[in-house]
Amino acid sequence: MADYSDPHNFMSIMAGHSPNNRTGWKNQKFDLLVKEALSEVDPQKRIRFYQQAQKIMLEEDAPVIPLMADVNQVLVSERLLDYRDNPLDLYLF
Repeated sequence: MADYSDPHNFMSIMAGHSPNNRTGWKNQKFDLLVKEALSEVDPQKRIRFYQQAQKIMLEEDAPVIPLMADVNQVLVSERLLDYRDNPLDLYLF
């Protein structure tokens, strides 16, 4: 689960300079893409940077292999107005 709803939350962990990257993996192109994405204001361009970085991490170098993804089932009444699902699992009613 993410700390905040943004791809940077996960991508920054694998940057070569990150203290959370305990794999020893470093890739300059990945780091540059993540850095460029962080400062990009155009949402579409930003997503493309993260997609390129993700491809390097998961398809080219593969320093990690995601083993699971969190799945939640939420029962929501049709009478509930303006319900929005979110990746942080925060439901403020």
